Amino acid sequence: PARSPAGTVPARSPVLAGLLLVKSAKMARYMNEHVWGIHVPDDLINRFERSGDARRECVTVTAELIRAVRGVADGMHLYA
Repeated sequence: PARSPAGTVPARSPVLAGLLLVKSAKMARYMNEHVWGIHVPDDLINRFERSGDARRECVTVTAELIRAVRGVADGMHLYA
């Protein structure tokens, strides 16, 4: 296989996407305020606030993210 210029890793290493399941608007706001490096967009927080079923919205949002990342990542790791 091809090697990177440094010669330490393959030029095409597999990518595993880590997806943290946002379970509620409260969780999203907490992450924005307290978890460095994470930003949950306001429109996503609003979706949870408008949703009558946060669990269903979590599944819907996660499925959307998986579809969006599918062509880029070689696999997914879901953080529940």
